[in-house]
Amino acid sequence: FYFVSVFTITLSLVSNIIGYNNQPYVNFLGAITALIEAFLGVPQMVEIYRNKNVGTISYLLVASWFCGDIFKLLYYLNSNSPLQLILCDLFQLMVDSTIIFEIWYYTKYGTNSKPIVKNVGEVNI
Repeated sequence: FYFVSVFTITLSLVSNIIGYNNQPYVNFLGAITALIEAFLGVPQMVEIYRNKNVGTISYLLVASWFCGDIFKLLYYLNSNSPLQLILCDLFQLMVDSTIIFEIWYYTKYGTNSKPIVKNVGEVNI
C-alpha cells in the first residue's frame, strides 16, 4: 500500500512539473507501462516450470490473456501504434504461448496436475 501511494504521489508531482504535454515524457511513461504489462505473465510461467505442475492455473485465464493479446496486436498493427507497443505485445504472446505449452506438456507428461500443498509447520496451505 505504501509503495503504491508514494509512487502515485511522486509520479503525479513529476508529471505536473514536467507537464502532460511533453511528448518524450509521455512516450517514456507509455513504454514503461507497456514493458511492465508485458512481463505480467512471466512469474506464472516460471512458477509452472519450477513446480512442473499446472493444477493451480486457470485455463480460462490463460485463454483470455492469449485472446486479449491477439486482439491488442491486431489493433496496434491497424492503428500504426509505436513499435515498442507491438514488440511488448509480441513478447506477451510468446509468454502466453509458453504457458499454453506448459499446460499441455505438464498435463500430458507431468507427474500430476493437482494443486501443490505446501506444509508449513502443522498447517497445510
